[in-house]
Amino acid sequence: MRLKVWIKTQLADKALIPLRQELVSLIETGAKVLDVGCGSGHFLLLAQPKISMGLGIDIDGSLIQFAQERCRKQDMKHIHFDCMNALDLAQRDFDVSSSTLCLHELSQHDACLILTKLSQVSKRILIADYGKPKRFGSKIAIELDECISGHYFRFRAYRQCGGIEEYARRCGLFIHQVRPSSIDGIYIWDIRKANK
Repeated sequence: MRLKVWIKTQLADKALIPLRQELVSLIETGAKVLDVGCGSGHFLLLAQPKISMGLGIDIDGSLIQFAQERCRKQDMKHIHFDCMNALDLAQRDFDVSSSTLCLHELSQHDACLILTKLSQVSKRILIADYGKPKRFGSKIAIELDECISGHYFRFRAYRQCGGIEEYARRCGLFIHQVRPSSIDGIYIWDIRKANK
């Protein structure tokens, strides 16, 4: 197992279980779900008893291969994983699209392109990403994590421009609800197409 896969599955996925359970609780039973930046597939594997179909996409082939193998071992025929860029996704119809801790890693331009793409393929978008932490210790932990992961300058630009709220505004989308998750500094945005 590659080091990146081990870190994702043994550290990040375990730390994010409460957040991902919160996301699963926000999805309607029987929904068709797209997960962008799905990594090891952990979110869709947690959601699989509740959803009718799930597609996870990520640009990291080793993580997708790991997710596909987990899916095969558990004989989940309604969950699929594909190594691809979200912008290359063909027109599909999902009830919900999601992305967890992904958009802050991208340039503002690319993040807005992906958010627009998600609004074209789904009725509802659930984004879990960084907002303002309540505790100083959480702020330091997030900053340190972003430095170690190599995303610090993109994260800083994300934070300075206004984050998800600003991305949604630029894309002409409506934030139906925003809620702090159980992990300090991570919020969940429920985003919809603006009523015309």
